[in-house]
Amino acid sequence: MLENFVVSARKYRPVRFEDVVGQENVTTTLQNAIRSGQLAHAYLFCGPRGVGKTTCARILAREVNGFEADESGDVSASLNIFELDAASNNSVEDIRTLVDSVRVPPQYGKYKVYIIDEVHMLSASAFNAFLKTLEEPPPYAIFILATTEKHKILPTIISRCQIFDFNRITVEDITKHLAGICKKEKINADEDALHIIAQKSDGALRDALSMLDRLVNYTDRKLTYESVLANLNVLDYDYYFKLTDHLLSQNHSAALLVFDEILRKGFDGGEFISGLGEHFRNLMVSKELETVSLLEVTASLKERYMQQAVLIPASYLLNAMNLANQCEVNYKTSNNKRLHVELTLMKLCCLNNILELPIEKFSAEGKKNKADEGGYQAAPVSKRLVEEPAVRKSNAGNQPAAPELVKREPTNITSHPSFQPPLTDSRQPAASGLTGTLRFSDLVAAEDDIKRLKKEKNPDSGMAVIDSGMLTEAWNEYVKILEKEKRLSLQSLMQQNKPNVEGGVVTVVLQSRLQKELFDNERTKLLKFLEEKLQVQGISLMAVVDKTGVPKQTKPFTASEKFSRMAEENPAILELQKRLDLKLEH
Repeated sequence: MLENFVVSARKYRPVRFEDVVGQENVTTTLQNAIRSGQLAHAYLFCGPRGVGKTTCARILAREVNGFEADESGDVSASLNIFELDAASNNSVEDIRTLVDSVRVPPQYGKYKVYIIDEVHMLSASAFNAFLKTLEEPPPYAIFILATTEKHKILPTIISRCQIFDFNRITVEDITKHLAGICKKEKINADEDALHIIAQKSDGALRDALSMLDRLVNYTDRKLTYESVLANLNVLDYDYYFKLTDHLLSQNHSAALLVFDEILRKGFDGGEFISGLGEHFRNLMVSKELETVSLLEVTASLKERYMQQAVLIPASYLLNAMNLANQCEVNYKTSNNKRLHVELTLMKLCCLNNILELPIEKFSAEGKKNKADEGGYQAAPVSKRLVEEPAVRKSNAGNQPAAPELVKREPTNITSHPSFQPPLTDSRQPAASGLTGTLRFSDLVAAEDDIKRLKKEKNPDSGMAVIDSGMLTEAWNEYVKILEKEKRLSLQSLMQQNKPNVEGGVVTVVLQSRLQKELFDNERTKLLKFLEEKLQVQGISLMAVVDKTGVPKQTKPFTASEKFSRMAEENPAILELQKRLDLKLEH
């Protein structure tokens, strides 16, 4: 014979104000009013569903009369307490019946309490029939109105009530409450699993308890993080951490594959991009200890967020959030939704190249040399994001001359030339396809640095020679160690950038300063590992940044970009263009 099952929302309904979860501001005020005897004749409880409005109304009704609740906390059966569901009893006749009953004094106890749930569902006529009684009730009558939609209630009703606003219950409070119930019911539940339930409930404790009952049956009283994710159709945090690692290492192929896996599991692209924006937001608040408290995640997840946040500049996160937000806003109107999200992911992969500040090529000495040669002096990237080339008209007509930088308001990163074709109107000439274009000689700068490093470390000076095959094996072994330690950023970086070796010098060519900083933080530990594995002392391990700052796979140059680069190499081309009054073909 089956036992009578009572759902958790009813079984664990609070019977005292002290048991109410997450509404201390309301319960404290009501308790003080009861103690002091300063009770209002009408209360209005407002707030979202499942946060304790009806529960607090029942507790208040019991406390003012000193009644004891039954085992389920239900006091509605009392002759002094009346409950009316306005969703189904919203006519004038229903309200008149209620008003007639108000005229009869309580047979025992001090107060007659009327609880009207979903009061916003009353018709306009019903509200008007209720006004007089609500304004001047008998001294023994107390009305408690509850609603989820305060804006639908007539102002004349609101002005006659003492208003209490119920807040959404925090994820932390719901998690603690669920953990206490699981302990009483002897349910084996992971903290991370309960945290996911609390997040999914969106601040409604009743929804959280309903989900808990369903999941207990699904998992046979063993709630694990994985089982909750699968049952509630929630995207795992690991996807966002892994995807962010791929974005930072500019591995657009891996990023697209992660997105494809998410789609194949049945998740919606809009929900994914919304979660990605939330992930960037969490990383941003994790960069400062003062704002870490804003994270509504478990302690272990906070640690992961703080570790990844250290590796990412705030400028990257700010622009990444902006891109994700724009993608989410335009997602519903996009004809090709998958391509819309994939394009955003590829932009995020290229974001480092736009934000990165060149470290040597545009030093003070380099800028001076360029000015002396009459060449175009590129502005640092930090300025390029808030400056654009302007047209300086020559005497020969409207042909574009060498661009000069003028101040303008900062613009959204998606309007940067790396994301859009060069403008051809008066704001940006066709000859200036890229802001701060590099010379062709810059394209081989990284290779020259490697040669210089190799000369400085002459293998003939007694340094041991390293076998390239053994080095590759040791390198790959270290990558596997990083994977086990879940240090995915560094693992992805070392997996994509293999070392070059000559004699005792090991060099790694990286694409950005961010990658170099990440690698340098691990350099000492990696060097010790390689020396032990290869049985070689005195290995020189160096990381070199490719100063071009341009991805290896770039799109073909447009006509305006070709002209701009040629003009930088030979300024006489500009003079020739002026004299012959030549125009570029687009």
